[in-house]
Amino acid sequence: MESTIQTQCTLNSTTFNADWDDMVAGSTTLVLAFFFYGFYLNLFIVAIYILSRRKTAGKRVLLAFTCAMAVLGTTQMVLRLAMSVMSSRIFLRSIQHGASFNNAVLPPSKFGGTYNSMDNAYHAIFIINNLVADSLFLYRCFMVWGSQWKIIILPAFFMVATFVTGCVAFASPSVSTRQTVQQSPYIMATITNLVLVLLTVGRIWWIRRDALHIGTSDLKTRYNSVIAMIVESGAIYCIFTVLLIITYPLGVSFMMLQTIATHLINIVPTLIIVRVGLGQHTQPILEHCEGRGTTFLTPLPVRDSKPSS
Repeated sequence: MESTIQTQCTLNSTTFNADWDDMVAGSTTLVLAFFFYGFYLNLFIVAIYILSRRKTAGKRVLLAFTCAMAVLGTTQMVLRLAMSVMSSRIFLRSIQHGASFNNAVLPPSKFGGTYNSMDNAYHAIFIINNLVADSLFLYRCFMVWGSQWKIIILPAFFMVATFVTGCVAFASPSVSTRQTVQQSPYIMATITNLVLVLLTVGRIWWIRRDALHIGTSDLKTRYNSVIAMIVESGAIYCIFTVLLIITYPLGVSFMMLQTIATHLINIVPTLIIVRVGLGQHTQPILEHCEGRGTTFLTPLPVRDSKPSS
C-alpha cells in the first residue's frame, strides 16, 4: 500500500509541471478569445444598427453574412468556454489519479468523449466560418466587377480548395503527415485572399484611372481610401495565415494565433461595414464613367452595370 501511494505521488510530481503549463496555455488562449470576441461583439452590434438604417445595394446579403458570422463566432466562443471548464476538471482528475493530463484516466464516455466531440465541433465551425467570410469577400469582388461570373471562377476555385483542405486536415488520422496536411488550409487561404484582393483592388484602380479624367482630386482621395481599406484587410489576413503556417510546429504559439484568427475572420469584414457606416467612403464617388453607370456606395457592394440598349 505504501509503495502504491509513493508511486502515485511520484507520478503526480513528474507530470504536474507539464500539465500545469498546458492549463496556463489554455487559460491564456481563453482570455485572448474573450478579448477578441468582446471586440467583435461590439462591432457586430454597430454593424447591425448601420445596416438596418441604410438603404444600400446588397443590404440583405450583407445582413445575412453578418448574422451568419455572428452565430458561428458565438458558437465557437461557447464551445471554447465549455472546453476550458472541462479541461480544468480533467486536469484535477488526472492529478488525483497520478496520470498525465494528455493521457487522462477519465471515463471516455463521461469526459474524454465529450471533450473530443466539442473540440471537433469547434474546429469544424472554424472551417465553415472561414468559408462564410471568404464568400463575403468573393461577393464583394463579384459586385466590383459588375456581376461578371467569369471573374470569380478562379477565386471561387481557391476558396473551395481552402475548404476541402481544411476538411481533410480536420479528418486526417495520419500522424506522420499531420504537419503538412494541417498547414495546407492556411496556404490555400493565403492564396485565396491574395487573388481576391488583387482582383478587387485592380478593378477599383482601373475605374479610378478612368474617373480621374472627369473627376477632381477629392475623387482620387476617395478611391485611394477604398483601395487602402481593402489592402489593409487583405494584409491582416495574409500576415496571420503566414504566421499560422510558420508557428504550427511551435504548439502554444500556434494555438494562441489560431485563437486570434478564429475571431479575426469575423472582425475584419465587420469592421469594414462599421467604418463605412461611420462616414468613411460612403458617398457615391462615381456616377458615370465611359458610358457605364457605376454606383459606388460602399467598399462591399460596388456595381458596374451595363448600359441599357
